[in-house]
Amino acid sequence: MTKGNNFFSELNLTHAIILSLIIHALFVMKLQISNFNLKPKPVVDIIFNTEIVKQVAPKVIPQQIPKPIIKPKPVIKPKPIEKPKPIPKPIPEPIVEPIAEPIVEPIIEPVIEPLSESIETNEVTQISEQTPTSPNPQVVNNYSNLLRAHIAKHKKYPRIAQRRKMQGEVVIAIQIGGDGSLISKNIQKSSGHKVLDKEGMNMMEKSKPFPVPPDTLKNSVTNVVVPIAFNLI
Repeated sequence: MTKGNNFFSELNLTHAIILSLIIHALFVMKLQISNFNLKPKPVVDIIFNTEIVKQVAPKVIPQQIPKPIIKPKPVIKPKPIEKPKPIPKPIPEPIVEPIAEPIVEPIIEPVIEPLSESIETNEVTQISEQTPTSPNPQVVNNYSNLLRAHIAKHKKYPRIAQRRKMQGEVVIAIQIGGDGSLISKNIQKSSGHKVLDKEGMNMMEKSKPFPVPPDTLKNSVTNVVVPIAFNLI
């Protein structure tokens, strides 16, 4: 009975080992089949070139300097020959000549004494006249210079006379009162041009009032002759 049990025990062990081997073989086969069905991964080959390549210096290409662009010279048109403009004749400048020394001729009025009545008779005494005395020549000369300077301030050469080249001398006679007022004026000698004569008369009007005569001439009317010259260069 004991031998029989041992036999069955060994038989079961053998079966177990065989079964185990079969299972293991099946597992290996299955594993190989599964590996066979897998797609192979792509293989990338990398080849290193171990050859030493000698470096060649790059050729230096000289830069081409662009030639300057020469612009064509502009055609210079000849300037039209201008006709010379006529040179206007300059208007001669007037010469403002100083007024010649006026001639002063004082007219001394006689001194009349008042009438005296006689107590005893009705006869009227005769009017006595004092002999007039001539004024000092130096006083007359000084007053003449004063008048000349005063009148010269108002001298003006008319433009129309300048353009027409009018020249001449007008002589004007005036009378001056003891207070320097202008009593009268008139042309004693014409210049030959109305424009110049008129300007001479205007000068007398612009000169009013005249300088007061000195004391020795205040009681008289002073006649003055004024020559006025208008000349161009």
